[in-house]
Amino acid sequence: MNQRDALKLAGLQWQYAGYKWLITVVDDIQAIKKYLRKIRTYEKEIAKIKSRPGRRLGAVKTAAKKMSI
Repeated sequence: MNQRDALKLAGLQWQYAGYKWLITVVDDIQAIKKYLRKIRTYEKEIAKIKSRPGRRLGAVKTAAKKMSI
């Protein structure tokens, strides 16, 4: 994971925690449904970034290919 991804991940996790907290505070059912939708999208984005391989791995693979030729 590069630095930009790490920063994006930190920001997403912070917003995700904020919406989790809002659900405990807010009484309005419509608002809670909206927050739950946002939480699900944040969970997907966080998982996507975490599953993204680092750039170093790709560089190692190409170097290995060049050596084997």
